[in-house]
Amino acid sequence: MLNKHKLVRIQPIRKILFYAKGFTLIVVELTIDVKDKTEKKIVIKVTKAPWV
Repeated sequence: MLNKHKLVRIQPIRKILFYAKGFTLIVVELTIDVKDKTEKKIVIKVTKAPWV
């Protein structure tokens, strides 16, 4: 059950990353860091995207 919650949390964040440019990415990254460090790593990778 806990694993399912984690997957659901990553889905909405991914959508935000696409709409956000860079500032929102940092905010989401911090929010995830508090919830799970593993998820934070995924957000950081997207933040280093070339279009940012």
